[in-house]
Amino acid sequence: MRTSCAARVRMLGALYLAQDLYVPPATETAREVASLFNITLWIALVVFVLVEGLLLYMIIKFRKNTRVPREETHRGHTTAEVVWTVVPAVILLFLGFLSAGTLVKIDTIPDDTDFTVHVEASQFVWRFIYPDENGTAYNGQAGWCQENRARCSIGEMRLQENARVRLELVARDVIHAFAVPEFAIKQDAVPGKVHVSWFQVPDVGSAPVEYFIQCMEFCGVGHHDMRATIVVFPAGSQEQMWGRPTAS
Repeated sequence: MRTSCAARVRMLGALYLAQDLYVPPATETAREVASLFNITLWIALVVFVLVEGLLLYMIIKFRKNTRVPREETHRGHTTAEVVWTVVPAVILLFLGFLSAGTLVKIDTIPDDTDFTVHVEASQFVWRFIYPDENGTAYNGQAGWCQENRARCSIGEMRLQENARVRLELVARDVIHAFAVPEFAIKQDAVPGKVHVSWFQVPDVGSAPVEYFIQCMEFCGVGHHDMRATIVVFPAGSQEQMWGRPTAS
């Protein structure tokens, strides 16, 4: 009885943790990635049950104390070999076909992005540099943030809903990785290189919504604390699609 109760407690605990770990997709791209994951998971589950079921069947049927004759020697079964070669190949081709469009969409930067945000990663801080009042993107100009502090922010990226954002990621010390689970985006930031990515900000309705940014590359003893947020504010709450809302 105690063992049964303990098993139930462990199972409920595992379900509770799994619920907390689930991150609902917030963008169209993230929903496509989640759909691909679910399809792959169900196919893998069917294959797992089939293989393990056949394995258990063979173990039970041919266990040592059974009277099944063992004199016959099988040196191959052409049909079985064709089946277990063709079926996995078809499954892989099917998954590859489904994934190709989403992968191309993620890797291709649209020409009609609204603006560019320059993202600088350093131990253990995220810094975001926005365009100027005319929409001109930062290009390493000296005094960019000193002239107007609203052009830069640390630990918080402020964006308007439905904006298509181009990201330029750089690292100042070691390798970092910019990741937003709800957007299904993860891009390395490497010293000496500029990596480019993009995403479309989701619709938030009438109130601002926060999404967490995490560093997904071990970057030192403070890696666990290298976090930031994306604050998405409703359309029309400020003059520009980036930076601090005029009402705040």
